[in-house]
Amino acid sequence: MAITIEDLGRTIEKVPGFKPRPGPFPGTTGLMFSTEHYKDPDGNKNLLVVIALEENGEYIKIFAPMAMRAKGRHTDDLLKACAMVQYKTKLIQFEYDEGDGEVRPMVEWPIEDGTVTAKQIARAVDGLVTLMDRFYPVLAQAAAKGKINFDLLAPAKQTGLDPHVRDLLEALAAQRKDDKDKGRGEDHMV
Repeated sequence: MAITIEDLGRTIEKVPGFKPRPGPFPGTTGLMFSTEHYKDPDGNKNLLVVIALEENGEYIKIFAPMAMRAKGRHTDDLLKACAMVQYKTKLIQFEYDEGDGEVRPMVEWPIEDGTVTAKQIARAVDGLVTLMDRFYPVLAQAAAKGKINFDLLAPAKQTGLDPHVRDLLEALAAQRKDDKDKGRGEDHMV
């Protein structure tokens, strides 16, 4: 059972704090997030996240288009830093378009005959945004100066889940309890 972009949209709307809008590509959904460290190529502290379905709704991709640009003499340093971030973390991987220098972080997985839950969307999106924001100083320095220095990172939070993920999961649990109390059970969850 494949899912449709409409199914996906209804699922995204269940994630507290997510405000979906039409994505920049046909058949996609977009979400915009403010960041603390990350700056887009225009210098704005926002990260656009796009959610797309592929393979007739049997595959999902969550990515940040043109999150960074790898051009010039430090291209290899940026790409090496991306590979190192990918190795050090869960979820995130990077794609590189040699033609225009686009570097896009992404999270993707097969849906096949399953579905996608609001918790999965929340975890994947928050993971992508959090990791890009946290590792941006390292990536930006690699792109600008050719130096890869993970000492630039703020200390990792040792409190378990990222606060954004914890808040989202608590809100989803409260919504699920409210739905059960109203007799809607879990059948309405996409």
